[in-house]
Amino acid sequence: MKTDKRTDFYTLNYRRNQLETELDKIREAVSGREESFLPRITDEEGKRDPEKVETLIRAMIDNYNEYQKTWGSMHGENLQPVEGEARKLFHHILYLAIFGPGAESFQDSYSFCTNIIINKSEKYSDILKNVKNLEFFKDKAEMYWAEAYYGEYFYDENPTWTDFLNYVFSWITKKAITETYTLSPEEWDPNNTWGLWETSPEKEETTGEESAVSDNSESEASAETKTSDSSASEMKEVMVKIGGMDVPMKVHVMTEEEQAYEEYLDQLAMPEEEDTDPIPPMTQEEYDQMERETAERIREENEEAERFYQSWLGTLPDAEGFCALYLEFRELMVKPELLQHVKNAAKEIEMLLDAWLFNTGESPYALGDSYGLVSARLQNATTHLKKELMRARRLS
Repeated sequence: MKTDKRTDFYTLNYRRNQLETELDKIREAVSGREESFLPRITDEEGKRDPEKVETLIRAMIDNYNEYQKTWGSMHGENLQPVEGEARKLFHHILYLAIFGPGAESFQDSYSFCTNIIINKSEKYSDILKNVKNLEFFKDKAEMYWAEAYYGEYFYDENPTWTDFLNYVFSWITKKAITETYTLSPEEWDPNNTWGLWETSPEKEETTGEESAVSDNSESEASAETKTSDSSASEMKEVMVKIGGMDVPMKVHVMTEEEQAYEEYLDQLAMPEEEDTDPIPPMTQEEYDQMERETAERIREENEEAERFYQSWLGTLPDAEGFCALYLEFRELMVKPELLQHVKNAAKEIEMLLDAWLFNTGESPYALGDSYGLVSARLQNATTHLKKELMRARRLS
């Protein structure tokens, strides 16, 4: 079947992502990162103990410094220990990753908040996933501009861990992250790009009629429909109350490329010889029913999001302290002398976790001679996979 190359690239990315997901599962199992850190930080009632969290973080950083010292001396490398503000940066990253929301929360555009709370950090791999999704900014002005300009619409793309933390900060403090800025608008937006966009005719044209989504629960949601210009995708924006604060959510209407991909998938699932009738246009009654079902689904997901939000909030020993630490972390992550640590955070935290799990014996890397069984099984799996790939090529 001849297909559009554009849709073929969707298939490429989907399969690459699927492969990386499976490889990550193998890495987590072999490294020990799939182990839970909760037994080390919870009290007798199962609640996270802040003192135990601090003890764990301190031990992990100390162990990482020992690894740096040992490995550097063995190989003649000058690996610097994590000290001073760099140590504080690592501490804040680990603290936020242990207490904060998970970063794998952007799969379903309908249930943004729900997905955040479901992915509470419980495993060492959750810490690494959060850090891998940490956004890098070269300075404070760049961070402010990106948040102010893209922040309202970040869920159109894959949001970062910082985006999630900004929302959590807003839920707890009842104020937007932009209210904490320490630079004037002239400093972070010298061309007044954001101000011009806010008052532009183009933005006014994107605003459609408001609609209300009512429910019988204590949580109320108001809906506002917005459509973009003809060259961009259409969005339905829904304002909902989460944690007592209005939070925007958008329902995505597929772009032409996404529609092409959906058609391509339909073609793959449809036998070529089958003569199918064209799908009749939707009647007004069917459209209204679809709108009611969408509103009901959003209402139910908002209620679930609120429940999970309250559940997550209950794991914080000090919500205000969490927010204060996050603001301090934001200052650290744009300091010139720490930018290299932030840029390499995923690599360094991965090594920190692996060194810790090896030292505690929780990692299969520490199995001794019996680790050979693990290595042999992986080699056998690779050999078997190569044979299956050759067979698949012959059959295609």
